[in-house]
Amino acid sequence: MGWQPAKPRLRVLPLLASWLVSGAAVYLAAGLVPGVDLRSWGGALLVAAAIAGVAVSSIASANAAGLRVIGSARSSGEFAVAAANGSKNHARAIYLRGYGRNLSGMGVVACSRGFTSIGSKSTELSHMRSGRLYKLRMPFRGDCQVTGSLSGSGRIRLQILAA
Repeated sequence: MGWQPAKPRLRVLPLLASWLVSGAAVYLAAGLVPGVDLRSWGGALLVAAAIAGVAVSSIASANAAGLRVIGSARSSGEFAVAAANGSKNHARAIYLRGYGRNLSGMGVVACSRGFTSIGSKSTELSHMRSGRLYKLRMPFRGDCQVTGSLSGSGRIRLQILAA
């Protein structure tokens, strides 16, 4: 017996509490950032709901494409650097995704097919957009090892995804 999909459980009270805390954080942040004006508490809740909607849709699109996170890392600082690695048997595609500001990254994919075929390819990425998937070059489909690095400023997060 293998993995079986299950219906997700929706717990209303924790969801409502999370939404209210997120709304309070948005309202507080709007008060601290010059030039941002939220006229009411309801506006903060609306912004929090929109942010949650964007996050859910990006996760759903990655899952719909059959992508799985096989490696991740986080870092923070003025000159932040994060590195991660992962592996995927029978890989069809490998992606790198970064979150943060002033992002640039690099990915190296090494794949094998049995004992006779081994190859590697590297991909350099500059001026990356936060949250966007970047497809890494692969020598061929097979069992692959991936190493990725990401640099940026502030809080950054690196994800390696595979299909």
